[in-house]
Parts: sequence; structure tokens; C-alpha cells
Amino acid sequence: MPFRIIAVLISLSILTLRYIGYLLVYPLAFFVAVGSFIVIGQWKYQELLDDFKCDFDPI
Repeated sequence: MPFRIIAVLISLSILTLRYIGYLLVYPLAFFVAVGSFIVIGQWKYQELLDDFKCDFDPI
């Protein structure tokens, strides 16, 4: 019985980390895109968003 509780808690924590990661991806990509737009002059939000999604995918 305790092993089931531990397994459920671990799976819930992994899911929570994954969804928190997805919530952080969009604003983080936006701020990086704004910074690169100011420095380089090119708007690359979609490319940065796709890169961040690929980075957070294995979590």
C-alpha cells in the first residue's frame, strides 16, 4: 500500500512539473523574443517558442 501512495505522488509531481514548465515556456519565449528583437531587429517568437517546447518535452 505505501508503494502505491509513493508511486502516485511521484507521478503527480512529474505531471505538475511538466505543466508548470509549459506555463513558463510561453512568457519566457516572449521575453527572449522581445530581447532578440531589440538587439537583432528580427521577431522570432514562434521559433523560440518551438525551441523551448522541445527543451521542456522530455520532462
